[in-house]
Amino acid sequence: MLFHISYDELSYIYQPHGTEPEVWSTTREGSERLKAAGWRPFEMHRVSRHLHLALLAGGHLEAFGVGFPKYEVARSSETL
Repeated sequence: MLFHISYDELSYIYQPHGTEPEVWSTTREGSERLKAAGWRPFEMHRVSRHLHLALLAGGHLEAFGVGFPKYEVARSSETL
């Protein structure tokens, strides 16, 4: 799945990708984990910090486009 991801003081907001220059992609397992956590494309956009970091650390979420990869998270016991 392709996303535009933003962050506010409460959580991460995963929205289906539109025309934004920053594009995030999940693996099949990453998409399944999002859906299992209650994420829905046009209904519930918010994703917990814990799930977001787990997707990054597990290699199930990556940014691509001009100038990427932009974000890297080292695998550690804190992010798993």
